[in-house]
Amino acid sequence: MSISKQLNQQLTQASIEFRVIKHARTSNPIQSANISQLPLPQFLQPLMFKTEQGENLMVVVPLNCVIDFHQLNRIINQPVRPLSRQELFLLFSDCECGAYSPISQLHAVKVILDTRVGLLSEVFFQAGSHTDVLCLSGKNFKQLHVSATWANIAQDDSKIDTSHLHRFTAAQREPKKSGCLTVDCEIKKRFEQMYQAPAIPDDLKEATDPSVCLQLSKVFDVGLEGPLGLKSFWRHATYNAQLSLLLAEKITPAVDHKRVYQSGLLHNIGFLLFGHLFKPEFQLLNKLVQANPNTPISFLEKHAIGMGQAKHVLGMGHGHLGAWLMKSWNMPEEMIIAQQEHHSHDYTGKHWEYAAITLVANHLLKRVNIGDADSVELPGELMSRLGLTEKMASDLLFEMLEQATDLDLQASKSAA
Repeated sequence: MSISKQLNQQLTQASIEFRVIKHARTSNPIQSANISQLPLPQFLQPLMFKTEQGENLMVVVPLNCVIDFHQLNRIINQPVRPLSRQELFLLFSDCECGAYSPISQLHAVKVILDTRVGLLSEVFFQAGSHTDVLCLSGKNFKQLHVSATWANIAQDDSKIDTSHLHRFTAAQREPKKSGCLTVDCEIKKRFEQMYQAPAIPDDLKEATDPSVCLQLSKVFDVGLEGPLGLKSFWRHATYNAQLSLLLAEKITPAVDHKRVYQSGLLHNIGFLLFGHLFKPEFQLLNKLVQANPNTPISFLEKHAIGMGQAKHVLGMGHGHLGAWLMKSWNMPEEMIIAQQEHHSHDYTGKHWEYAAITLVANHLLKRVNIGDADSVELPGELMSRLGLTEKMASDLLFEMLEQATDLDLQASKSAA
C-alpha cells in the first residue's frame, strides 16, 4: 500500500501540490521521520479521540510535542477517550494501522491543530502506509483545514516541567558509562515527599514463582484488562523472564541466572507503580497503547503526561519509576539497572548485561506481538557484546514458544 487512495484523489482534485518520500518499511511515525532524516518539529502526528458526546476528534501536533490535556479539555469542555483499534480501522479503512493522515476532511471528524503547525513552511506526515511520507507546503496544509480549530494544545517534550525532580531528568541526559544509579537518596527523598511506595511483598527477592508474583499483583491497585493491565503485564513478564534465562545460558559474559530471570520478570514494574499512583492517567495510557500498538511506549507515555499530577513524574519514564521502586525495596543492583536501562542501546556501565538481555528478549518477543519494544530488529552492537547471533536468538525464541502453554498458565496464576 502506498498513500491513501482517498487522500491522493482529494489532493489531486484540489490541485494541491505534494511530493512522496519513499523509505524502507517502519513500524511508526517516529521511525519514518528518522529513517527519512526529517525534522520531528515538522513531522505531524494525528491522534484520534472520541468525546463524551460521541463525536470523533482529531488532534494534530508535531512529533516532538505532547498533548496538553488540560488545555484540550478547556477547549472542548468535555472528557475524551482514545479511539479503539476497531474504531480506527473503520475510520481509516484504506490506511495501514498507525499510518493515518492528518487531513481531516476525508473522514468527517472535528480537528484541532496546535498553533506550531500553522507556523511551518513545510510539513511531513504518514499518509496511509509505513513506507511513504507525504510532504506539503505549510500554506497548502492550512488551506485544507480552513474550518479547523487552532490552539496551543501541545508542549515541546523537551520543556516538560519536572523541575522539582530536576536532578532525575538531568541524570537521564548524562552519558551512561558509569555504574552509578541515578535513583540516588536525594531523589528518593524528593519523590517520597509526595508519594509513598507500596509495601514490599514477602520473599520478593526470591521471586521466581507465581505465588510471589500473585502477592505482588495484590500490592498494586491496577486492573486486569488492557495492554498494561495485570493479565498482559504478567504474560509479557513471564515470557521475557523465560527467554532472558535461555539467552543467559548462551551469552559470553558471566551473569547470575537467577538475577537475569528476576530482572526480566519485573523489568516493567514501573507501569504497575504508575497505575497504582495515577489511575486516570494510567487508564488513558492503557487505551493509547491499545489503540496505537506500533507506536513506541516512550512516545505514548509523553502523551499521557499532560494530565493531573502525573506530569511531574511520568517524564521519568516507566523504567526510572521502576528503578526508584526497586531501590526503595532494597532489591539487588542488577535488577535496578535492568529496570532503568532496559530500553537503552548504549548503556555500558555496571551490570549492563542484565539490561541488555532484557532488551534483546523484548525485541524478540515483539516478533510474536508480545511486549512494548519499539522494533523487532536486534541491536547489532549489543548482540556482539553478548556473543549472540541472529540465528542463536531466533532459535531460542522458538524454543521458548514451545513452552507457551505452561508460560500462559503461570502468567494467569500471577494475575489472578
